[in-house]
Amino acid sequence: MLQGLTRVIGKSYSPLILKGLATVVMLFMASRSRSAPLCKSVAQVRTMNAPPSGHAPHSHFGAWPVLDWPKNRDTAAGIDPNALLKNLLTRSGLPASEARLLVLRILRDNAERHLSVEQLCAAMVRSEFAPGISTFKTAIYDLTNAGVLSRVLVPLNRKLFFYEITDQPPHRHLYCTKCQKILEICDEVMEQRILHQFALAGLKPANFDLARIGKCLACAKALPGDSRNRLP
Repeated sequence: MLQGLTRVIGKSYSPLILKGLATVVMLFMASRSRSAPLCKSVAQVRTMNAPPSGHAPHSHFGAWPVLDWPKNRDTAAGIDPNALLKNLLTRSGLPASEARLLVLRILRDNAERHLSVEQLCAAMVRSEFAPGISTFKTAIYDLTNAGVLSRVLVPLNRKLFFYEITDQPPHRHLYCTKCQKILEICDEVMEQRILHQFALAGLKPANFDLARIGKCLACAKALPGDSRNRLP
């Protein structure tokens, strides 16, 4: 190539300049010859790593991660409505029995998110799959002991326990004695202070919360002034 450039350009340039120019041209042509197969190989690798059509990508653990619940909810529901619930059971080490999945489905689909054992059993009776009451209650207690469910105690004249799925950040609960609704309070600073007090006392937080009782704003406004602060 150096000799060809010398014949074309003539004697206008020195051999050193011509040699440098020929080297640049040769490197350019070599890079172009390597670029095409490189791009093709990258495309082949992407095709090999892509999931088959109709299959969803899996996380590192082979299931939908709990922390990605909002992001993956619609995608997972389109593939398997129980995918995220099964993942909760897998991470807790519990087998995905029909009774346990039914408990989680009822809580997931309920707008209030907090249900008592009586409310859960009433919803179970109305469902298509209705196991025995004892089997269903055992599933509730198994899920609670495994940390999949959390208990909320409302301290009234009789103990009232509500259950919720532990798929949300740590929070506290308020209970209206008039409309009997549970309100969630999310305060990261407060949670850090509570954990700090647990650590100072050498205690490990239990899967449990004590609800503070009172009357919500709407119910308080609907009552006469003298009875706004009275408990039932």
